[in-house]
Amino acid sequence: MRTASKDPREVKMVRLEYASELEANVTIVGIEREIATVEGSDPSPQNFLAGPLVIDNVNSYGLQVVQDGLDGCAYEIRGLATDSTGLKHLVIATVPVAIEH
Repeated sequence: MRTASKDPREVKMVRLEYASELEANVTIVGIEREIATVEGSDPSPQNFLAGPLVIDNVNSYGLQVVQDGLDGCAYEIRGLATDSTGLKHLVIATVPVAIEH
């Protein structure tokens, strides 16, 4: 999933959606998170993440706050969720960053 562009001055919430991956009454027990720059060049993409990824089992989401970022870069957040049956589900969100004029 590619999100709308984010200005470097904004702080936004990125939602990793797992609902379509999970069977009824199955919950997320953990999410391993990775971040990479997939467009442009940022030597420290981990600074794009603000705080821990939070699991919302009511809606089957992983919620990640993002901040800053470099103009012209796009960041890929990969969330590998383990569900309550032991299955693993990968969801990827790409967040482009551009200065809004």
